[in-house]
Amino acid sequence: MLMKFWTSLRTLLAYVLRHSRVEHEMEEELRSHVDTRADDLEREGLSRAEAERQARVEFGGYERYKEECREALGSRLLGEVAADTRHGLRMLARKPGFAAVVILTLGLGIGANTAMFSIVDAVLLKPLPYKDPERLVVVWATEVKSAGPSVLFGSYRDFEDWQRSARSFAQLEALTWATAGATLEWHGQPRRALAIPATQGIFPLLGVKAAEGRTFQPEDLARGCTVVLAHRFWQEQLGSARDVVAGTLTLDGKACTVVGLMPQEFDFYPKQSDLWTLITPDSQFARQPIDSLVGVSGRLKPGVSRARAQAELTVIHQQLVRTLPKGSWLTQVAPVVYDLQSEFTWLAGRNLRIGLSILFAAVVVVLLIACLNVASLFPLAFG
Repeated sequence: MLMKFWTSLRTLLAYVLRHSRVEHEMEEELRSHVDTRADDLEREGLSRAEAERQARVEFGGYERYKEECREALGSRLLGEVAADTRHGLRMLARKPGFAAVVILTLGLGIGANTAMFSIVDAVLLKPLPYKDPERLVVVWATEVKSAGPSVLFGSYRDFEDWQRSARSFAQLEALTWATAGATLEWHGQPRRALAIPATQGIFPLLGVKAAEGRTFQPEDLARGCTVVLAHRFWQEQLGSARDVVAGTLTLDGKACTVVGLMPQEFDFYPKQSDLWTLITPDSQFARQPIDSLVGVSGRLKPGVSRARAQAELTVIHQQLVRTLPKGSWLTQVAPVVYDLQSEFTWLAGRNLRIGLSILFAAVVVVLLIACLNVASLFPLAFG
């Protein structure tokens, strides 16, 4: 089957690229059949002229057989396109000024569409560079009485309950940038850093390993402050220091152990993250879980839908709500589950996705307008 496909493809390409030669070879092949039949008739006693006449009558018109040969090659349409293209190029060659306008107009339209599609492909269409990205989801809180959709951080207490009780997920992890700013001191030099508190399994959830050292491990939960560095921050702010992994740095006055450095190509939301700190059992998140805000990411079990997972999280959340005072903010929200691809595809939020979609539609319309304008100019140029 594969060999037949390549043979057909080569035949079509040969017809397009060597149209005149193929047509000549077809003519010669048909003439040889007529000559062969004429030789047979001449041996039967007919004169040469009469034999050729009768052979042509028996064989029929050349053009009909040539058309059937083109159909058999599957090249009729390609031949017509090639002929139209050659005719169009000859017309444009007669009007070089008009040709320049056409080429520039279409070139700008096609170039804009190509550039815009490249961006859309990278931001919206390309799968996330994580393990099994189609099963990754993000859990937000939404206001129950809100007129429209709202997306908020959830509580660490909800996350703890979900992680302990939910059966729809193979894994649930949390991180936050709600209070992510920190002052980092390294080799006596203070600087601001976007430090993202995260749970121990956040990197295994994504299926990403450290480029140097390691990511968080369960034993780190009892070791105080533990840090994993973003490659960009290590390169730009720490001078690509080779001794930073397994070393220490000071974060908001607290000594922290650097256990790993992430790969250069690794990104997660927010893109500006400089480092990740481990959320430990004695952290503020554990001490004040109701008021500690986090974003929850998870991996669905095979065959589990987002709707089913959301329904389960809602039931667990309502069990918590029944134990809280009526004035608690958690009584006013409910969990909502989105797929990570649509929420954070290459770190793009909904506003960026909508904006890119509108821009892409706009440049497509611009290309269509350019094509219509060029088409309307042809009668004026060649009328």
